[in-house]
Amino acid sequence: MSNAEMLECSIKAGKSWDKELNKYYNLLGAKLPKDAFEILKASQKEWIIYRDKEFKFISKLYYEVKEGTMWYIIAENKKKEIVKSRALELQMYFENVEY
Repeated sequence: MSNAEMLECSIKAGKSWDKELNKYYNLLGAKLPKDAFEILKASQKEWIIYRDKEFKFISKLYYEVKEGTMWYIIAENKKKEIVKSRALELQMYFENVEY
């Protein structure tokens, strides 16, 4: 597998985790009492600010400071892990509501 193929795979995986994140966010929106969801919504907005800043730093570090295409793969995997972590957190919240 080439670096370009690995990079594409990492980007696709990140998009898949983003879909999972949105799925559980929307499920929580349908299940939680309005006041609880409003708190989650505010938290999610802050998380998005964190994510965007972290992505910007990761891109700067691995696309501009480091040299070599292998770092692009590392960057996209790091971004994927950030989204995956939040998606799993929202999934856990949803499962706790359902339990």
